Amino acid sequence: MRTTPTRLHRRPRRSRRPLRLTLRRPVVYWTLAAGFAFVTAGTLQHRSVDLDRRAQQLGPMVTVAVMTTHLDAGDDVTADDVEMRPLPRRMVPADALRHLRPGRRLTAPVGAGEVLVDARLTPGRRSRLAATVPRGDRAIAIPMPAAALHLTPGDRIDLLALAADGTSTVIVDRGIVLAASSESSTVAVPQESVGLVADAVLAATLTVTLVGGG
Repeated sequence: MRTTPTRLHRRPRRSRRPLRLTLRRPVVYWTLAAGFAFVTAGTLQHRSVDLDRRAQQLGPMVTVAVMTTHLDAGDDVTADDVEMRPLPRRMVPADALRHLRPGRRLTAPVGAGEVLVDARLTPGRRSRLAATVPRGDRAIAIPMPAAALHLTPGDRIDLLALAADGTSTVIVDRGIVLAASSESSTVAVPQESVGLVADAVLAATLTVTLVGGG
């Protein structure tokens, strides 16, 4: 007697429609497009509100002079060295230049990208050496003996004078060397120390020491 094999009942296959075909349906396509547009609009609105809030915090824009190149103390500042840029008022110093007068020199180095301020410029026409003298200081030349230190502009030095009791006293602390040669050096010293330095030079009791970078 033959046994008839039992047939397994297979579940009917579900219709699998490709995603791209589903997306081609107008209703699905426009629903997704509307949702994407809604999310994009919400993001843009949030960013716009955030930008408006930051702009209110920084204040209105002002046009100021910004350096386009590096210049050293004593250099002339010309129109080719700056450009006028609009910046938020709260991001610029109070004495930032709104326009540049010709014939002014830098009293300190400035780098490219810095906002140019009035304190970095001489009040009027000055020589290159005069422009490097810090405000409140005076420049004085001191003779350099044959065995003197080899100084260069920018060095910091202490000046000592021999007192009546035979001891040396510091009369200038961290003076700035503005110019130097083998015969003499020009040093910026506080105004109240000029007389002491001049007396020590005349009495040939002046000693120069170099301040290290530490």
